[in-house]
Amino acid sequence: MSDNTSFFMNAQTTGFGNATAADEKMHHEVNSAIDDPALVETQFFSFNVPEHQIMSLCYQWAHPNLRVFGGGPWVW
Repeated sequence: MSDNTSFFMNAQTTGFGNATAADEKMHHEVNSAIDDPALVETQFFSFNVPEHQIMSLCYQWAHPNLRVFGGGPWVW
């Protein structure tokens, strides 16, 4: 078996642990100790205006080790 670094091929930890106020920001200190290219941090926001039938999703993701950021809004 090869040393595959794919997120889907490696065993993953279970659960998310306990959320704290520090989780509202990027985890720079923790991330600096991880060299896996699959490292990702995500953010999800949404809002709606029911009386005008407006709904939205905003999803963003950052791959600190790849130095890329992506995402965007969906509004309908």
